[in-house]
Amino acid sequence: RINILGLSMLANATGGKINDVRLVDGNAKRLYIYSTADALVGWKDVEKHAEVARKNGTEVMTMREEGTKHVQHVVTDGERYWKMVGELWENSGRK
Repeated sequence: RINILGLSMLANATGGKINDVRLVDGNAKRLYIYSTADALVGWKDVEKHAEVARKNGTEVMTMREEGTKHVQHVVTDGERYWKMVGELWENSGRK
């Protein structure tokens, strides 16, 4: 993980708040898409965050990539990316 201009990254600063059921609906299903090669967001942090969400009762799906840089997952593995997004949408109960 890196800091830009010495400031903590937004994902690091707000990560805990996303699991706060007073702020975010715990019934909303989540999809975590992340990579072991992301220099901005640590993959272990994402997995810990997803686990906390699961323990709080949130339904969680994950898509872990091995060589994708930050937010490049759709470019590198678009078919898998859109399949996961489609599954989340289908499982959300929305049409």
